[in-house]
Amino acid sequence: ETFYGDVGEAAGDLYLLTNRSTLGVAEEEILFHLRRTAAEAAERESELQATLAEGDRNRLEDRVGRALGVVRNARLLEFGEAMSLLSSLRLGVDTGLVDNCGYPDLNALLFASQGAHMKAKVGHDSDERMLSAERAALFRTRFSEN
Repeated sequence: ETFYGDVGEAAGDLYLLTNRSTLGVAEEEILFHLRRTAAEAAERESELQATLAEGDRNRLEDRVGRALGVVRNARLLEFGEAMSLLSSLRLGVDTGLVDNCGYPDLNALLFASQGAHMKAKVGHDSDERMLSAERAALFRTRFSEN
């Protein structure tokens, strides 16, 4: 269980950047191309977020609001769903719809909700249902309305 998935498969709107040709290529050149590709992807993402925020604000607010509702109330939360919810919450942070947490909080949840981290917390002999319950509790605790 990785949060990247297979190459070509997105989990929670996170993507893995890879290259296919490194043999005979200097490390500096590889890093240059990787940085350029990452910057282009980030710029395109920002453009799409702005288009979404301007074009269909209701859809944006619905996506973020639903994510907040689930993380505040779920009793079972599988890893894939957690990734999708974190993606929606990131979008909420980016667009100002979520203001009670930031990227450090979401990044911490991303790592803490992975299977190995959950097993270390709950116990290595735990099953998927127990991990899902613990993951949901982790999210409820972080996003509870005080």
